[in-house]
Amino acid sequence: MIFCKYLICLFAFLSLTAASNFCLAANPANTDFAPEAPLKVQMRDLDECLSRTRRALEDIGREAGRRQQPRGMYPSGYAMNPLNGSDTGWPMIWQDAQSTDTPYLVPRKDWLEKSASQLDDLLARARVLEALIDKDVATLKDQDQKKYEKARVELDVVGDAQKQLEAGIADLKSIIAKPDLSGSNVDLGRRTHALLTILKGMSKSADNAWDLLHIRNDN
Repeated sequence: MIFCKYLICLFAFLSLTAASNFCLAANPANTDFAPEAPLKVQMRDLDECLSRTRRALEDIGREAGRRQQPRGMYPSGYAMNPLNGSDTGWPMIWQDAQSTDTPYLVPRKDWLEKSASQLDDLLARARVLEALIDKDVATLKDQDQKKYEKARVELDVVGDAQKQLEAGIADLKSIIAKPDLSGSNVDLGRRTHALLTILKGMSKSADNAWDLLHIRNDN
């Protein structure tokens, strides 16, 4: 028995050593890379801004979608499980608040404000990145006119969506700023859903621009 335990420990040690060696070998710090093109860095950072904006909006939607947890069987066939982070309860958000026997919980203002406070900074960052991207993409016009024009269309969509996002988030924050948020669940949920739809299209156009430009380190 003791010998078996020894073999198990030895095997675990060797496995950890091998995994550690693999990580060191795969660590970018141990590899020489060509400097990244500024446009590539900007596009990647824009994608990160949009991803974080999506998560902040989803957090607001989750807060708006919280319902009283019933005991036993769900009376309406669907109710949010507050212990399940991926189950937002949103399918019921778009219906009238009186259409279910599981009442909404009043949105917690401090949680909404935590998520909303991230949005201004993220949108400001995205605005700066879009300006830098526009400037760098303009330098590619003479290299490939057709590709430039297609990428320009996608980036214009990104810019228009940015303006819609800023207006919609200002609207959303005006609701969050109200002293009493009782009964605001459906309104918050619908507005958040609309903003996420805009954001999805914005991300898609940014991805399309990336593909069209074939951004490489040597650009």
